[in-house]
Amino acid sequence: MTVSVKQPTVWDVVFSLKTIAAAGLALYIAFLCDLPNPYWTITAVYIVAHPLSGALTSKAFYRLLGTAIGGMATVIIIPHLIPSPELTTLGLALWLGGCLFVSVLDRSPRAYVSMLAGYSVGIIGFMVVDAPETVFDYSASRVEEIGVGIISAALVGRLIFPRHAGPVLAERIDKWLKNSADLAIMYIKGKGKSEDALQRRQHLAIDAVDLRAFTTHVTYDSSTLPSTVNAMRVLQSRMVSLLPMVASCNDLINQRNKLIADQCGGKSNNTKLDELIGETSAWLQTHEPMKPEGIARIKALKQSVLDDIGRSKVWLDLVSRNLTLRLVDIMEIYSDCLHLRNDIVNGTQHKLRWHRFDFLGEVRSIHYDFGIAFLSAFSAILAIFITVTLWRMTEWTQGATAAMMTGIFSSLFATKDDPVPAIRGMLKQILLVLVIAFVLQFGLLPLVDGYLPLMLSLALVLIPAGVMMAIPSKFAMGMTMAVNLPNLLLLQSRLSGDFYNFININTAMILGIIVAAATASIVRSVGAEWSAFRLIRASWNDIIEVAERPTDTKAYNELLHRMLYRYGLIAPRYALIPIHSPVRQTDILKDVRVGLDTIELQHLKESQGPTNRQNLANVLEELAFYYRVKINSTDVPDGKELLEAIDTTLDWTLALPDSEDHQKISFALTGLRQNLFGDAEPYKAVLPPIFKGHDA
Repeated sequence: MTVSVKQPTVWDVVFSLKTIAAAGLALYIAFLCDLPNPYWTITAVYIVAHPLSGALTSKAFYRLLGTAIGGMATVIIIPHLIPSPELTTLGLALWLGGCLFVSVLDRSPRAYVSMLAGYSVGIIGFMVVDAPETVFDYSASRVEEIGVGIISAALVGRLIFPRHAGPVLAERIDKWLKNSADLAIMYIKGKGKSEDALQRRQHLAIDAVDLRAFTTHVTYDSSTLPSTVNAMRVLQSRMVSLLPMVASCNDLINQRNKLIADQCGGKSNNTKLDELIGETSAWLQTHEPMKPEGIARIKALKQSVLDDIGRSKVWLDLVSRNLTLRLVDIMEIYSDCLHLRNDIVNGTQHKLRWHRFDFLGEVRSIHYDFGIAFLSAFSAILAIFITVTLWRMTEWTQGATAAMMTGIFSSLFATKDDPVPAIRGMLKQILLVLVIAFVLQFGLLPLVDGYLPLMLSLALVLIPAGVMMAIPSKFAMGMTMAVNLPNLLLLQSRLSGDFYNFININTAMILGIIVAAATASIVRSVGAEWSAFRLIRASWNDIIEVAERPTDTKAYNELLHRMLYRYGLIAPRYALIPIHSPVRQTDILKDVRVGLDTIELQHLKESQGPTNRQNLANVLEELAFYYRVKINSTDVPDGKELLEAIDTTLDWTLALPDSEDHQKISFALTGLRQNLFGDAEPYKAVLPPIFKGHDA
């Protein structure tokens, strides 16, 4: 079997040449200004480097801001704790841990600010613990060195062959829309349970989460794209709405087919709905916005199906009605996605068609895992304490370097379930870079005399490393080489051939990384299954919350985004979870639909008369209890009381005079019953007790 490896493109080489040019500019300025540790300028360039100018500017802004905050925090913390080096290191560790806590909570690119504000204190503060009177000068020097590198990278990236995000964004959107249409067609054909469909669904959720982060970078792009950010946010809203709708269609079609087989001898009872299903599948294959005549035909088919069903209380008809509305939802959402894609790429503006629960504001609510954030912060603080204790007990001259590296590596991989494999992998790469640095330091650099020969010598490693950084599969190795080589060499304006100092400093770096990994393995490492279940349980808690309190349109959008965001976080973990695990058997998209139907019922409850209002309250109360049992028990609850409450409320709602609210309630109740009790006996309407007028 041949493994396909992406070969470097011209743009990859251009990116590498631009980055080393920025590094050369930064190093030249550092030498010119006689900055004490000029190697930090090259490190800063490669840390913020990115092939897209918008993403580069975004990273540069966040790192510069985080570094400045870290420098100011160091200047504030150390003078107040001068009498005790132990208290000083405690203060620095607590600051780093607190910043890391905030960073782990915010999974957007903005989290970079908090992380940098934390470990910049480690970079600066530990070095001056025994010389607190130098804190201002040392902090200013580090901020200047890192700032020079960041600004050099940003200027070169934006001025020399800038690569804009537009084509990349359009390609990613097109790929997502095509894959979502293919998945929808599979679901409409009843193939949603296949392994292929499951993998497609997971990839779509992951890509939707990635596009959310990508939008943050686009706001810093120098092209016309920033003006389309609002359109991209609306597109993301439509994208996350599409996945649960498509999954719902699969369940409804399978349920309808089963009912037709059991009750109608396998012969469809609604040819108009069959025609609508066929029209939907055929149109999705075109990947083109629907033409006006197509829209008119779909509207006519929808109305014809609903008219045929009328006020029927038969479960097959209720399922068919929900399926009809879901199919139309899919077509409207997908059509909106296609129009928004064209608006983003071409700068046009189309009228959107899908406005169910529409909310025009930006939805910021995503998943916050306070437990993992606390563990990450605690692990970092504990690791720093261990390193500092070794440093103070041994009076090691490079103990501060070890503490600095412990803080950095405790931060870099804090969002991973188990940071240890990533830290261990990077440590192996750093050891390889250390060998390269040794050869350069004591073999090649003694022969170098002058700035240009120095840059040419560094280019032997940095140009290949830059090309690797532009290739996703090789990014980690390229980044490790480019970022760590200048630090391992301790580049100065004059060569230092001190072998003892080289070994001492680099041993401290390696030890600091080892302590970070060892501490994380004890305190922070968790399994993918454990993390996935926490995400699922958080979604169940959301359903309980919306079942117990009134909600509005914004709450609908927040729940939708938050639960789909969690699904995007769970999806990459599925491959690491045993196939028979309860986590693998949980369908979070079904929970998403339950949550949305719950919000609908909560929203409509107050418009009902006393009896039906109480019926809806009973449904919501039993639903909250049902999910509490799921959270607190490994057994699946039978939900008998919830099913009875749903059926009773359906009985009353279907007996009430026809109205838009009553239709919405029966739609949501049908959805709840189908999602939670799809294998139960079909609903059979029972005439409720006699009631007067609309009092029910």
